[in-house]
Amino acid sequence: MEIDPKSFNFPKIARLPNFSGKIKLEEIMQISVNEKASDIHLQSKLPPILRINKRLFSIATDILLPADLLALLEDLATPQQLETFKAALDYDFAYNFKDIVRFRVNLFSEKNSFGAALRKIPIEIPTLEKLGLPEAVIKFANLNSGFVLITGSTGQGKTTTLAALANRINRERDALIISIEDPIEYVFTNKKSVVLQREVGPNTKSFAVALRAILREDPDVILIGEMRDLETTATALTAAETGHLVFATLHTNSAVQTIDRIIDFFPPYQQQQVRGQLATVISGIVSQQLLEKIDNQGVVLATEVLIPTLAMRNLVRDNNTKVIQSLLQTTTENCMISMDRSIKALYDDRKITREIALKHALNREEFIKTIS
Repeated sequence: MEIDPKSFNFPKIARLPNFSGKIKLEEIMQISVNEKASDIHLQSKLPPILRINKRLFSIATDILLPADLLALLEDLATPQQLETFKAALDYDFAYNFKDIVRFRVNLFSEKNSFGAALRKIPIEIPTLEKLGLPEAVIKFANLNSGFVLITGSTGQGKTTTLAALANRINRERDALIISIEDPIEYVFTNKKSVVLQREVGPNTKSFAVALRAILREDPDVILIGEMRDLETTATALTAAETGHLVFATLHTNSAVQTIDRIIDFFPPYQQQQVRGQLATVISGIVSQQLLEKIDNQGVVLATEVLIPTLAMRNLVRDNNTKVIQSLLQTTTENCMISMDRSIKALYDDRKITREIALKHALNREEFIKTIS
């Protein structure tokens, strides 16, 4: 069955040679590796879709009928995983392809069908320098205690930054590192540190349950794959307060939004106490955006970095976070940088276009003034 070109016009990527018949999971994955795709999307009545440098492409093959899609999922997931998916209607797990790449897989239901989204995770954990992170972020790996948040929307490299920070500690320090992930993405090899990785589902019931247990497991460093609820957030703050180094990710787009989101997890009668806790333990907030390069040959990282000064900690306590954004925009103390200044630096270095810069700037009107 051919695609109707009137209703579907993504650019096509040719299939690999020497394959015939229905497209196979191995073929889709090999094409994604060859084309350096970040994501694979499998849905009924569409061909396999790849995301490459932020753009969507289709593999030049027939659309996937429900039976074709089910066959792909049966190759992708174990029978137990498929049963769990059928019961829950959503399911996350990891899949290794030929020991050259790992995928985070999300199975989901939609309309009268189902689908899968696969995010590529390299087998090798990249270094902080290779990711293009500023020196201020690299120094977070030297902390002995505190609370560091890596933030950004989906697909902006939060998990990779978290893994790179943990692996720097793993290579250079004697520490017990315990992670809670859903699912486990990067797989660590013990070096100077011991790294224990716990996965929600197979190893623990939830982030909150695992985090409570971790506090009795003698960790030096705690990695939280995602802060999703009040209990996880409260326990993470307590862990940092009691002398642990806690790294976590959050789906927010700026340092100020991150502070407000953490406070908003809690009921009003607790918020003042939480502001005091957060002001004391926060060591840094890193917000990330991956922007398309000017030559369409990949992406480049824009990074906002907040390292709280005494004045900023007082602003958190006093519920005056709006002033923090103004300070972040103007100060260079402790190598801090706002998102818009980071984007402007990429624009000035001709790494991104004006269009991309304006699209991703947090304060578009002010940004236009700075580049005019």
